[in-house]
Amino acid sequence: MYETKSKWFKKVLRATLCFLVVCGSLSAMSFVPNKEEETPQVPIETELCVYSAPLQVSPTPTPIPIEEEPAEPEADPNPYAELSPTDTEKELLACMAYSEAGNQSFDGQVAVVQVALNRYMHEAYSGSISDILLAPYQFAVGSHYEPEQMEAVEAALAGYPALDLNTDVVYFSTGCLTYGSYYKTIGDHVFRTYT
Repeated sequence: MYETKSKWFKKVLRATLCFLVVCGSLSAMSFVPNKEEETPQVPIETELCVYSAPLQVSPTPTPIPIEEEPAEPEADPNPYAELSPTDTEKELLACMAYSEAGNQSFDGQVAVVQVALNRYMHEAYSGSISDILLAPYQFAVGSHYEPEQMEAVEAALAGYPALDLNTDVVYFSTGCLTYGSYYKTIGDHVFRTYT
């Protein structure tokens, strides 16, 4: 039993000495002498020894933050966002909404305003919003509107989805149309696309 303790003590002593030699070597290397004051180095003969301590593992790994790429801003889905009608054009749109759809739901009033805006934006039509509204046999534009019709104009410009923001819807009628393709019915009006 004495021999077992002695062997164990020798192993611990050897590991401790190796540890101290390594620490001493590292400490000596950290002090770099000036070239002017070079001192002779004494070679140190050491016995190679390996000591391994038990590996300490953290029970909970530390999360590594992942940098996310900045998201690209989403495009504005409102096709009317770039339009800047004048106050006069807004009033004409409100008068048209009153004349054409004053007895319809709010969605129906917004939809007829968006048809006029869609024509303004469509390549098949030309001129200003006023030109499009006042073209012969196109829209009924009276001289009166209520606050509700101006709200419909503002909602249409803000991208209210009465026509699901489909800018190809350029016709509406209370009767049957023989041109364009059927798109949607809102109240008494049938809305149709250009093709």
